[in-house]
Amino acid sequence: MHRQRRRRADCECRRPVSIRAWTRPIPCPVTPRAFWNWRHYDAIEVPLLCLRGENSDLVLKETTDEMLRRGPGAMGLAQVVEVAGCGHAPALNVPDHLDRVSVFIDGVR
Repeated sequence: MHRQRRRRADCECRRPVSIRAWTRPIPCPVTPRAFWNWRHYDAIEVPLLCLRGENSDLVLKETTDEMLRRGPGAMGLAQVVEVAGCGHAPALNVPDHLDRVSVFIDGVR
C-alpha cells in the first residue's frame, strides 16, 4: 500500500473527485524516471507483439511508434497490432484478436 501511494506521488497523478471525471483521461506528466522503461525495452532481443486498442489512452500511438523505432523494433523483432474500436487492451475473447496472437506465435516457432 505504501509503495502505491509513493508511485502515485512520483507521477503526480490525481484521483478524480467525481464519477464524471472517470470519463476523461487523467493527464500524467512525464517524470524523470519515465525513461527507465526504455532502457529495459531496448535490452529485449526476442520477438515481441504489442496489441494496442485503437482508442487506448494508456498506450499512446506515439509510444508504439517509438517501440518500432528502437530496441527489438530496430532489429525487426517487434510488431504492433492496433485493434480497431478497442479500448486499452484487447480482451482476446474475440476470435480475430486471438488469431492475431496465434499468427505471431506460429511465426516465432
